[in-house]
Amino acid sequence: RGHAPAPYLGRGAAGRLDAAGVHGIPPGRVDWAAIRTHAGEAAPVDPRGGRRPVVLYSPGSGDPRAWGTVLVEELASRGYVVLTIDHTYESPAVQFPDGSVKGNEPVLTALARAVQDDTVPALLEKVLRVRVADTRLVLDRLAALPGGLSRVVDPDRVGMFGQSAGGITAAQGM
Repeated sequence: RGHAPAPYLGRGAAGRLDAAGVHGIPPGRVDWAAIRTHAGEAAPVDPRGGRRPVVLYSPGSGDPRAWGTVLVEELASRGYVVLTIDHTYESPAVQFPDGSVKGNEPVLTALARAVQDDTVPALLEKVLRVRVADTRLVLDRLAALPGGLSRVVDPDRVGMFGQSAGGITAAQGM
């Protein structure tokens, strides 16, 4: 309470997502940055609940982590610390804390080449290895989370879920 609702996507990521025409949504039809979540932006961590279990979320291939917001908010409302993972160069747009944005052009180029060369399975194996490495990086950084989160996470109680390729990432990452 008392904090502005967090945006669904940062302005930079929203612009890239809009330009990408993701899943057939024509550019200019959705103002992704204007959508607000139920989470409070920069809200402090309430330490009264003690240590909390951690749940990681990995989106489907080519999807931004924001598309799991409803599920993530539901879990957070039940006392879990939920960390979402944007897989850089796979998601249409990943916005970093410094405001820079990276898109998925390298992976799309690699996919086009893999289709042409008939090496799609090898590319998918590489993508999964990168996703699992992303997951391990997040797990390795639980003690250094911003905003006081590291004080309330319980690194001995960690779970993970995902949608589509995120589900495979969860199975391999855990």
